[in-house]
Amino acid sequence: MLVYIFKEIEKSKVYKAIRWFFSSIFYIALIGIITLISNIYGMEILTLKLFTLFGLIIPFIFLDDLTPIIPPLFFGYITISRINNDYQTNTSIFNNIEFINTLYLYFTIIFSLLLIRIILDFIIKKDRKRNLRFIISLVLMSISFVLGGALTEFYNSNTIYYSLVLGGLFIIPYLVLMLTIDFTKLRVDYFAYLLLVFGIVLTIELAHIYLSQGLENIFNGEVNKSFIYTGWGIDNNIGGALTLSTVSSAYLSIKKRFGFLYLPFLFINLISVVFTLSRAAILTIILLFIISIVLIIIYSKRKRRLINIITLLILVSLSILSYFIFKKYIDKVVEPILNTLLKEDLDAISSGRLTIYKYGIDQFLNNKLFGVGFFSLEIHSAPYLQTGFVPARYHNTIVQILSSSGLFGIITYLIHRVSTITPLFKKPKEEEIFIFLSILGLILSSLLDCHLFNLGPTMEYSILLALYNGIIINRSNN
Repeated sequence: MLVYIFKEIEKSKVYKAIRWFFSSIFYIALIGIITLISNIYGMEILTLKLFTLFGLIIPFIFLDDLTPIIPPLFFGYITISRINNDYQTNTSIFNNIEFINTLYLYFTIIFSLLLIRIILDFIIKKDRKRNLRFIISLVLMSISFVLGGALTEFYNSNTIYYSLVLGGLFIIPYLVLMLTIDFTKLRVDYFAYLLLVFGIVLTIELAHIYLSQGLENIFNGEVNKSFIYTGWGIDNNIGGALTLSTVSSAYLSIKKRFGFLYLPFLFINLISVVFTLSRAAILTIILLFIISIVLIIIYSKRKRRLINIITLLILVSLSILSYFIFKKYIDKVVEPILNTLLKEDLDAISSGRLTIYKYGIDQFLNNKLFGVGFFSLEIHSAPYLQTGFVPARYHNTIVQILSSSGLFGIITYLIHRVSTITPLFKKPKEEEIFIFLSILGLILSSLLDCHLFNLGPTMEYSILLALYNGIIINRSNN
């Protein structure tokens, strides 16, 4: 705001220092630390206030765009603690009156400041490029969700309310970032640092879950998936979120002078996903891990390629050595997964997913045009869906959309998916490839799970889509 009134502020050292900090990995790390404190110690109300202060109020007053809003938006979902939101003890943060009142108050502040900033930017910064290349497909897809079950007895208010929130989380973060951020000034590696810190925070949250349960209890018998959960999700949710950050370290290893120092995080990410025991996430991250190794070899230049290959060989050797040192612990994690894969039939391996898929396809075949909405999966329920607002889902994006929204839904989804893939056929920069691979992690893991319809990951997807769009804008300017 001040920079619009007093243009000379842009030349001051104070302004440059503020802008540098809020565009740096140190600011992202600060948001990561606040996220961890919230998740571990149950300080969601304080976190909401700090996120609003750092992510919006300070940038609104001092800066010429709202880049600092990205990390709080992206990390917000994983701040919820088990202390205040534990489905096993029937504790819900949404029953906490103080939290709800604070939420309403700060959402009002956030909405008001964003609206003012968007209007001012349109008036003052008319020349800013705002190429909203994904907005039409996102809107069409969201409309198809709202119409899920239309013209049938399944069309009800639950589907409408849930679909409006779901569509809003697909559209609003994307729209806000595209309208309030000058992507020509955003550093091209911003997405990689965002995802790197995100992965580190998730790994620490997962480690805290194991440590808080007592390692001697966990590794005394067969590791049980039921203890792997936090306030914002269970094992599958944690694993799915971790897949988002997989390729960030690969990108940084290619682009940075001492990039080999980022490669250990590629292995840490893989190991962390294994410890979630989420089979869908493990399959996804193995694929992304292999792709990352290939891209590191292809895109690294000269001396950097040699250093990266040597580092990878050292890390592989250390991983093998670590396995033999900690074999009795690692086997307790890996054996249940292997036993399930080797001894059970396909439906049991998939935890009943094939039965759910068949049920969903049958629903689609009986209601082809608009499906049956989001609240018609009667053969499956999830105990961690405490509020009843989020429905039980089909654990597969295609089946979910066919069943919930019918032909209209799947056509709009395919239109959106084509719109995200086509930029890769126009001489993409490395940044476009790697950020798309992060998005691909969410898409692939959602073929065996519900991530894209879990609201929090929906918002993360929308943010990554805006960053992807921003990188495309940068490419077109150069």
